Amino acid sequence: MIALKAVVLALSAVSALGHQLASRQPKRGCATEISAAQKDAVEADFAARRTGLPAKKAAPVTIPTYFHIIRAEETVDRGDIPESQVIAQMDALNAAFVNTPYTFELKETTRTTNETWFDVASPWGDDAVYQDDMKATLRRGGRESLNLYSLGFTDVSDGLLGYSTFASSYESNPQDDGVVFLYSTVPGGSRAIYNLGGTVSHEVGHWVGLYHTFNEGDGGEEWDTCDVSTDLVDDTPAQLYPTNGCPERSDTCPDVPGDDAIHNYMDYSDDVCYNNFTPGQVERMIAQMAIYRGL
Repeated sequence: MIALKAVVLALSAVSALGHQLASRQPKRGCATEISAAQKDAVEADFAARRTGLPAKKAAPVTIPTYFHIIRAEETVDRGDIPESQVIAQMDALNAAFVNTPYTFELKETTRTTNETWFDVASPWGDDAVYQDDMKATLRRGGRESLNLYSLGFTDVSDGLLGYSTFASSYESNPQDDGVVFLYSTVPGGSRAIYNLGGTVSHEVGHWVGLYHTFNEGDGGEEWDTCDVSTDLVDDTPAQLYPTNGCPERSDTCPDVPGDDAIHNYMDYSDDVCYNNFTPGQVERMIAQMAIYRGL
């Protein structure tokens, strides 16, 4: 009973992701983080539920998707991205997941003028109340539905590009579920080097149950070791640090086989560098989505 209570508390902590994220901001600026203790409890729950579960076929799954545009004004530079860029973002997302069972189908696009949400809403501290209000007002569907929220983060951080909840957190806080991202990262947006739609694909990777490919420790501090893999996927090589830019190759763990996963959507490379999820990541997302989203 004590062990079960610990897992429930940890899942609740993860679902309240926006209230507990570390302040470290790497170049890509993904704010989806989880402490080592929380991850241990979540993974224990995942392993327990997965035990004895029949292997799920990789059958095609269509995920209803709701695209919420939050704008400060009815201008592009204040968040009112055109429908053409919404469609381009959906195309980029589906291209990223082409080798997975998942297709994302746009069900509705909403447009909300709210300067406070656009400028201030974030996963940190007192400002988290605005993102909570935003999600409570706009969220559509159930655990099977993806909700995307585009914001400006104007008064939050120059480096923040997006964040997401994990699949495992839905049960304990369904209203928090979804992906929040910088509006100018959609294809054709103004956020140079991150304007090909890769931010949404990266954050949706978290939404389907994936962690970052590189090592990160409690509170957002990297573990100074290549012996610990935080993404729990066998076919992503050990990687000590996140990638910046798009180098020809990188190997931050030279004593361990395999180069860094610089082309993987769960690294921090520039958008132009992204092109894959590994078979191991696909296997994990299938299990996560079956257990936590019923898909």
